[in-house]
Amino acid sequence: MVYEVMQIRKNRKSKNDEIRKYQFDSKERADNFAKASQYPTQVYKLEKVVEGD
Repeated sequence: MVYEVMQIRKNRKSKNDEIRKYQFDSKERADNFAKASQYPTQVYKLEKVVEGD
């Protein structure tokens, strides 16, 4: 299972928010990264999409 962490960094000067994405192979690592971050951070679970039948 792959967990993706999306981090939004507010930029006051340019008004453009910078979005960074990181991927971790365990929920524990993703959560630890989110806790240690000083920016608003969200953790998502990536599901594999299978196309076709």
